[in-house]
Amino acid sequence: MIGKQKLELENVAFIQSKFSDMEDSLLSNIAENKSLKTQLQQTKESEKDLLAKLQQMEKAFEDEKRMMDEKVGLEKRLFEFEREYTSKLSEKEEEIVNLEAKLTKTLEEKHSQESADRGDEYLIKEIESLKEKVQELETDCNELTEENLDLLFKLKKLNNCLHVATDCRDGQKDNVVNGMLVANEKSNECLKMDAEDKGEEFGKESVEDGNKERKVKEMLLLKEEEINNLRECHTKLEALVSDLQKEKTELEEKLQIMQRESEVTAKCLTDVQNDLVVLSGSVDSHVSANKMLERKSSEIGPENVALSMRIAEQEVQLSYLMDEMEATQLELERSRALCESLDDEISKLSFSSKKQKTQLEKEMKEMQNRWSEAQEECDHLKKERAQLQADVESLAEECNSLQELNGKLKMQNVELHEELRSCLSGCSTKVETLEENLSALLDDVTAKERTFKSEIDALLDENREQKERLAVGESILNQIYADKTTEVENLRKEIEHLTNQISDIHNERERIVSDAAEEISKLCADKAELELALCETRSELQRKDCELNQEIEHLTNQISDIHDERERIVSDAAEEISKLCADKAELELALRETQSELQRKDRELNEMQAQYERQVNDLIEELSASQEDRKALQATEQRLSKLLENHKSREEKLRTNINELELRLTVCEYDRQRLMDESTNMKAHVQQFENLHDQLSVLKIELTETKRDKEEAKASLQLVSKECTDLKAEKNVLVEKISSLQELVNDLEDCRQSKVILEEKLQRMEGELMAKQAKCDEAVEVKNELNQIRREHKHYQRMTQQLEEQKDEYLRRARASEEELNSMREEKRKPKHVNNTRSPGLSKAHMKVANSATEDSSPSKRDIRKKPIMKNVRQQVVKDQPKMSNARHHIEDIHINNSDVESCHDVGVDPRSKVSLLESDLVDSAVADDSDNIPLSRVPGGNPPPDSPRKATPEGEVVMRKKFERTKSRLESELRDIRERYLHMSLKYAEVEAQREVLVMKLKASQSAKRWFS
Repeated sequence: MIGKQKLELENVAFIQSKFSDMEDSLLSNIAENKSLKTQLQQTKESEKDLLAKLQQMEKAFEDEKRMMDEKVGLEKRLFEFEREYTSKLSEKEEEIVNLEAKLTKTLEEKHSQESADRGDEYLIKEIESLKEKVQELETDCNELTEENLDLLFKLKKLNNCLHVATDCRDGQKDNVVNGMLVANEKSNECLKMDAEDKGEEFGKESVEDGNKERKVKEMLLLKEEEINNLRECHTKLEALVSDLQKEKTELEEKLQIMQRESEVTAKCLTDVQNDLVVLSGSVDSHVSANKMLERKSSEIGPENVALSMRIAEQEVQLSYLMDEMEATQLELERSRALCESLDDEISKLSFSSKKQKTQLEKEMKEMQNRWSEAQEECDHLKKERAQLQADVESLAEECNSLQELNGKLKMQNVELHEELRSCLSGCSTKVETLEENLSALLDDVTAKERTFKSEIDALLDENREQKERLAVGESILNQIYADKTTEVENLRKEIEHLTNQISDIHNERERIVSDAAEEISKLCADKAELELALCETRSELQRKDCELNQEIEHLTNQISDIHDERERIVSDAAEEISKLCADKAELELALRETQSELQRKDRELNEMQAQYERQVNDLIEELSASQEDRKALQATEQRLSKLLENHKSREEKLRTNINELELRLTVCEYDRQRLMDESTNMKAHVQQFENLHDQLSVLKIELTETKRDKEEAKASLQLVSKECTDLKAEKNVLVEKISSLQELVNDLEDCRQSKVILEEKLQRMEGELMAKQAKCDEAVEVKNELNQIRREHKHYQRMTQQLEEQKDEYLRRARASEEELNSMREEKRKPKHVNNTRSPGLSKAHMKVANSATEDSSPSKRDIRKKPIMKNVRQQVVKDQPKMSNARHHIEDIHINNSDVESCHDVGVDPRSKVSLLESDLVDSAVADDSDNIPLSRVPGGNPPPDSPRKATPEGEVVMRKKFERTKSRLESELRDIRERYLHMSLKYAEVEAQREVLVMKLKASQSAKRWFS
């Protein structure tokens, strides 16, 4: 009984200490949950950044595809243009054939005239002079055809440059068209000058050669038809330019559609965020329901191991998230620097666009002046009919050269098509590798999600098992509390069987201690394995972070290189434009000089030809410079392709963290697209230089649109800044939660240390229990002796009753003997002296008989006492066997229920005070038993009064009842306090579990959002 009360008191104290520890652990769990929320939010942000990066990469890939499609379209247009040019050449060849037929006719007529007028030597001389002039014209035409061939080669080179420098594509086409027009104008000017010179000569000889003038008029008509054909070609070229402008407008519309699609995706993101809010509300409702269910849990001891595991995992996640936070901060700083550089570039581009506008206006005016001059020159071309005879042969040679050029151009087109096909095949393979990488990443993500789900299910199963255990513990405690009230009445009967039960309990305790030691060893091994795994994961995470930082730096360097190259290309384009403007100015001067010097001699024509050759040399130098630029651009293209391949090889590693960069790079990409839009607008302005007056209004409208876009971008930046402030506030809250979680971790470590201390105390207590068991054995012996004394006391009561009966019988016999003696005395009164001497002898004899009777009765009394004691002992053993078995089973159940509690003791419990209280209770009970037995020893002659034990036993029972009621009330008050604390702890635990479930739901929602974006 004393050992059981000690165990109960120790269990109560341990439960109190345990509940205090659990309160601290719940507070730490709350802090951990807060930190987990912060981590979840950070992971969501990182996932958003990675998604934005993926979208940016996809946009870049789509832009590359668009560029390739545009290149293919340009090549198709060039091929069509070449076809048109070949058709025109065929028409010219037919015209040349017709002219040759006409020339043959004229020659036959001349021969007929010569045969008719053989004597006319003057005409022969004129014919010879005309032939010499025709030869001179043929040489001039050959020079012009060579110049046209050079210009065609320049066209081809410029088209190749367009294949690489896509940004300056449209401007170069315009320059090529302008070059064609200038070349045609130059050839026409030369023809005009020759026609004027020869017109003067023919004016002198008009009287003599009337028939020739008619033929020349017919040739002039044919030349006018050719001029009309050239004008039609010019109109066709203008139609091509308009088609290109239409295609540009279509591309701008496509860009607007893409912007609308991006807005739709943003709306989808907002809808997803609203769905997340709804899900969080539903999670809160589920959390409230779970709180109501989890308030019923009573014991949270087995969850310490699971919580330690979670804390270890969360520490790893915290370290990983802190590294990610540092990386994101660095990336934010880099993105800010990029934004500043982009703003500077935008300002530069706007300034350059203004300059270009002014230059274009000037060029427009100059072109109008040139157009008026060209019209005047066309009026003069009507006088060039005399040179058509010589032009026929030159045109035939030009046709042959042009056919050769067409063959070369076709070969170059075939080579370009092959290169495009190879590029497209490489791009398709790259796209396939990217898709495979994406599928692998998605598989990894799904595997991780499955592992997380399995871990969460295991944790939920553990929680359920712990709840069941807690419910079982509560039911057991209630049963113990109910049994205690019944055991108070049966405590006296169970004292006899405590020795056997204590031995069984000691054996079971040793077994439990051994099992606990084995479990602790297993847990230590598991802990060591987990620490090794955590170290490995930390090392891997650090390595990955280093690689990511290197790759991010590499990407930033690439972006800076691309910006530098873009600036260089823009500067080169500006230089080329300035050179072309200078060339145009020189050509204008040359045209003016040619108009003023139409009536001069052949010497001035030779000087003009020398100037023209110089200009051609300058153009060749410019073409070589453009070829060098093309080569540089091709080198940069190859380098960029290599960089793209390296980037794609590293994409598998960057997939997990690239979304963070993409969110920030989307802003830069948006600015870049805006710059591209502005550049396309500027190119449209360059292409539409002939209709600048109409397009100035369009440019103003576009400027207003860009201003609106800028205002919208500013508004979006303000919204982003607001979101950043909100995120910073959330970050601070999450940092506080992390600090609370760290405090929780420290508390858990303290709990572990206290657990170790308690285990050491258990060992000490076991030694003390071994020492106390000897004392308990002695106490058991004392209790056995007390029981024997009580039994003897009952036996003595019975013996007193027997002795009283014997006394009554002896008194009756004494009375009978006295009556006989009286009768004898009356009969024997005669010898008085003898009777007098005998009477005292008889009295003495009577006393001796009584004494002998009493002496005889004393051994008989002992024998009688021993015999009924043995009988009573045997009877009580037989009767108490079922009770002992029941008591053993009951004590075994109590021991099993309290074995988990005995595994760990509180540091603050002082069992000595409680043991002293129990010992004092036992001493009081022993004193009460002694007070019951003392009157037996004090009864004279070993015959105590029959009423004395009856009075003593009720008083002892009253004292014992009072003491048991006191202990009962004290235990009840302690149990109430424990229950109240347990309810408080269960409420806190329910809150912690609800927060954990909210975090799990947020994780699932973020993963589903990631899948939707992917």
